[in-house]
Amino acid sequence: MRSCWLSLGIFALLTVRLSAQTTAFPVSNMASQGLMIESLYQQYPKAITEQNEDVAVFAGSEDVCYTAYVKFITEFALYLKDQRFRWGRATKCYNQIFFSVDGQVDYFIYEFPKGSISLEKQAEYQRLLNLFLHSFCFKVTGNQSFSLNGHITFKDL
Repeated sequence: MRSCWLSLGIFALLTVRLSAQTTAFPVSNMASQGLMIESLYQQYPKAITEQNEDVAVFAGSEDVCYTAYVKFITEFALYLKDQRFRWGRATKCYNQIFFSVDGQVDYFIYEFPKGSISLEKQAEYQRLLNLFLHSFCFKVTGNQSFSLNGHITFKDL
């Protein structure tokens, strides 16, 4: 496990994470997971930022981080294809991904525009995303936990 987690507060966060066994969930489920976005961004500073670049975890190596992010999303899209997941049309999704120091995904919070996909398709997306995340590790690690966010447009491959 992560030996660097020393404080009781972080231990409690780890306990909640393990007991929930859910890494990925929609924004609407944050409260039920006991999470607030502001506190997550305090724990997981932005990996890349256009403003105040000195505070970005990957300041000076943004290209390396961005390339790893694109590879991450591409691998996930290919995984969805391998699992026979079909979008049916181009589908937008906003995501906020929170990584531990070692590149594991602690939280993947996403949001589809209202009415853009069915509840059944959202449930299957969440199931497959969680399966993918349990075996995935981000190819770049930082000197601290970090976050990445952005819009993705998924389409059938």
